[in-house]
Amino acid sequence: MNINNMKNTLLGVFHISTASMANRLIYFVKRIPLIGKAVPDGIYAQMELKQGLAVVAALFYALYRLFCKALYVGLMVLLPLLLAMEDGFTRAQQGDLFLHIFFFLSCLAGAVQAPKALEAKPNKFICIRLVGMDPEEYTRSMVLFYHGSEFLYFLPSLLIGGIIAGCNAWQLIGLILAFPCYRLMGEALQLIVYRRTKRVLSTSYVLISILLVAGAILAYAPLAAGSAYAVGRWAFFFPAVLAALILGALSLRYILRYPGYRAAAQDVLVHDKISADPQKTAAQNRFRDVKLRDSDFTGEELIAGKHGNQKGYRYLNTIFFERHRRMLVLPLYRRLLIVAVLFVGCGAALLFFPEFRPTFSQVLSRLLPAFCFVMYFASIGERICRAMFYNCDISLLRYSYYRERGAILRNFQIRLARIAGLNLILAAAICLAVGGLIFLSGVTWSPKDMIFFMLCILFLSLFFSVHHLFLYYVCQPYTTELDMKNPLFNIINVVVYMVCYMCLQIHTVPSNFAFIVLGATLSYMVVALALVYKFAPKTFRIK
Repeated sequence: MNINNMKNTLLGVFHISTASMANRLIYFVKRIPLIGKAVPDGIYAQMELKQGLAVVAALFYALYRLFCKALYVGLMVLLPLLLAMEDGFTRAQQGDLFLHIFFFLSCLAGAVQAPKALEAKPNKFICIRLVGMDPEEYTRSMVLFYHGSEFLYFLPSLLIGGIIAGCNAWQLIGLILAFPCYRLMGEALQLIVYRRTKRVLSTSYVLISILLVAGAILAYAPLAAGSAYAVGRWAFFFPAVLAALILGALSLRYILRYPGYRAAAQDVLVHDKISADPQKTAAQNRFRDVKLRDSDFTGEELIAGKHGNQKGYRYLNTIFFERHRRMLVLPLYRRLLIVAVLFVGCGAALLFFPEFRPTFSQVLSRLLPAFCFVMYFASIGERICRAMFYNCDISLLRYSYYRERGAILRNFQIRLARIAGLNLILAAAICLAVGGLIFLSGVTWSPKDMIFFMLCILFLSLFFSVHHLFLYYVCQPYTTELDMKNPLFNIINVVVYMVCYMCLQIHTVPSNFAFIVLGATLSYMVVALALVYKFAPKTFRIK
């Protein structure tokens, strides 16, 4: 491979990527209330300013990647170790477990999750299809650059995390040498499979999901069992590192000499599957899962006068929720199935391994703050709000009567009751599962703590029911082009996410935490209703 060609290719990709990044940054700033109006449209044509913005954006992107890797190592590897410190692991055992977890999560499962050579991204489409870069030069250059930069972004977090966990110098050296080799092996494996089957492994969501779940189970199994038996640590000892270096070198040779990049680019960069406009692609993906199908309209649902006893907005919302049953009931069934599987698995473990029962009681008493995270992701709200806009409000908001204060508040109340009812079903199932596990464990929990534990879960479901609908009405981030136009929507979501994460650091009895959640939920509901009543007539509109 010619070094000069690689250098020129990377420079070309850098210029295209940074220009696109600068345009997106300008677009984002122009959408910020008050500030955006002061930014003229002519700023897009100021090349010197855009070049400066591109450099700033590239620096922030590098810092963002460093932060993401640090967050990943901290949350996925270090945090479970710190939570398991009470099991009495020695410092050397903690270092072994650090290597074990990282190996199964990042070196095995992560190695085949997102191959760079066979990716189908807008930037690749622009560079190869529109700009006319050579597919072979582009792919080889980007594979080397990607894995090299990934290694550099991971390096500080791995060194600091390894030292905190208790890894010795030889283990850290082995980790640094072997990690990029395992990633190159994953890249080469994807190319080998594609060459023989013309299939991209990473596009098989079922296979990747199974691989990620299996990797997580293998990674955290020793911690769950309270064992220091860390198989993954052997992957960073001298014999394994030597084998990894040899296989990594062979993988790199295969990647550089692979003859089918041109044909692969023709195959994966299909215009119907990828758009050169990333905003258009994101908009299409955002609403793809809320489009109605013919199967959503059954003969029973189309019977005239079926809901003749209902009138006005209650009748409108009854029809809406009935026709969107697939988007509401199926996700709820999936979540209930997950709760049932976890209940059966944990219940079996408690019955067949009685020695885990005291540990289970201790873990459960510390687990309540983590349910902030669980209910944040499990609540049914964000998707149905997108369905409300795409299949209902985008048309009705064109009429002034639908934007009147009374109509908005009435619709908000009806929809909130529906969404809260579905989320409360899930919360009740979680409460029953927790109660059943407490009964099976034989641990005596005070009725006060148990009641507050379950009340907390119920109130969390109400909190997130209000949260998604409140943001939809007050911010209304969607446009007629299905784009997201309101930065405040994302900012508030990030703040709520960070608050949920900070709850993991709270260590208190269930009753105290339940009072915090109760106060936050009631306050949020009152504030949400007041803000919807005051601002929604101005903000809940077509953009």
